[in-house]
Amino acid sequence: MGQIKVEHDAGGISGLCVITPAVHGDKRGYFSETYNLSQTAR
Repeated sequence: MGQIKVEHDAGGISGLCVITPAVHGDKRGYFSETYNLSQTAR
């Protein structure tokens, strides 16, 4: 699968993070998984 991109201190603002999820597509359309309970830190 693709990788999620995380930009720290976005726009020169300290502490601001911009998270861009991986988008997967084919002729049927696009899919983006934004949350997966089994992959979250506990």
